Amino acid sequence: MVYALIDCNNFFASCEKLANPKLEGKPIVVASGVDGIVVARSKEAKALGIPMGAALFEWRDIVSKYNVYVATSNFHLYGQVSRHVMQTLKSFGYDTEIYSVDEAFLRAAAISHEEATWMKEEVKRKTGIDVSVGVAPTKTLAKAANFFAKQKPELQGVMVMDDIERALKEMPVEEVWGIGRKIATRLRRHQIYTAWDLSQQPDDSIRKILSVVGLRMAFELRGTPCLGFHEFREPKKSISTARSFKQREKLIENIEPILASYVEQIAHELRSEKQLASTLTVWIETNPFGKDEYYSQAAAHVFSEPTAFTPEMIRVAKELLQGIFREGFSYKKVGIMVSDLVPQGSFQRDFLKETDDAAFHRQQKLMKLVDEMNETFGKKTLYFGAQM
Repeated sequence: MVYALIDCNNFFASCEKLANPKLEGKPIVVASGVDGIVVARSKEAKALGIPMGAALFEWRDIVSKYNVYVATSNFHLYGQVSRHVMQTLKSFGYDTEIYSVDEAFLRAAAISHEEATWMKEEVKRKTGIDVSVGVAPTKTLAKAANFFAKQKPELQGVMVMDDIERALKEMPVEEVWGIGRKIATRLRRHQIYTAWDLSQQPDDSIRKILSVVGLRMAFELRGTPCLGFHEFREPKKSISTARSFKQREKLIENIEPILASYVEQIAHELRSEKQLASTLTVWIETNPFGKDEYYSQAAAHVFSEPTAFTPEMIRVAKELLQGIFREGFSYKKVGIMVSDLVPQGSFQRDFLKETDDAAFHRQQKLMKLVDEMNETFGKKTLYFGAQM
């Protein structure tokens, strides 16, 4: 049995090119709003150094110099294209697991390089979307194979992993599915630098460093399937929300409750997805098409520990808003994004922070109580004063 991971390349940007073919070959960034936060980039925009999660206004010079096309998020378009891609994959006749908006696993007794290449070409022919295909004996190894399919031009977007040891020795440990930069830092303290290093650690050592979840990951890297089909869906990489006000707002005291409500919604979504946020970004803007002077600004905060604790997130969001708010403007929109998300229980506690384990668990219990009350008796049965 093998797994094939089909991953759409630069999906949001590819959708924009599909809708506007004149953009082919041009650098594209997709932003959360006019002068908002970068949520996707084409390969050409990546080559210019524009990072994910960046405040677009900080990159205006690069955008202007290289004529970067800036698109505002069009999730209706992305959803339509995603459905077309997934329908095409299902038509191949393999067991199919839709994994995220731009990725899916296929499962079969065997998939040759020729078959994988045919799948890539067929998706392109039917949908117009470029994909990469990684094939391997487990889902984690299929993810790794897809990583190489994207990174190595000579593979032309397709890799069937036939030499696991050689591939994993070339793969930095932070690129392993479910690891990321922060956990990789912990692993490097134990002289674990590559995916191969991780796979070869004794079981007891892996369990101590990464718990049972990490042990399953190691078995997968060794070629032993531990993740069933339709299991371990990838968490969202970021969550954002931004809406235009019903009327222009000039006073920060009118904007703060709106922002607090957005934070509450996102914090609840984090907890329901069993995730924690490492970074919180707030942005604000006036009407870019109005007669008055245009103003847009953003600010971000990196938590010392990832969190989904609503009061802390509201406090930070208000501080960020106060830092970027300028009097004299009529504001049209405020937005928030949380990013660098990590699963609950898989992060390194900050032992230098004053908050002890007891306080941390009290926070979790409080949020669980609030969520249960609101689910039982209706939304906003319990809410925070900052939302008023």
